[in-house]
Amino acid sequence: MKGFRTLAVGFALAVFPNALTYLAGVDWSQHVSANTAVTITGLLTIALRCITTSPIGTK
Repeated sequence: MKGFRTLAVGFALAVFPNALTYLAGVDWSQHVSANTAVTITGLLTIALRCITTSPIGTK
């Protein structure tokens, strides 16, 4: 996996929940707490950096 995909996933994690809230009216606080969301995001980012084969931003 290449480094730029890590950035794409990070961007998706930042934008997707907000887009769903705006478009579909999803209330994320009913599904996950703020602490859980931060933990999930952090773990996903760490996992992605462990499996990427190049520095961030390179092809």
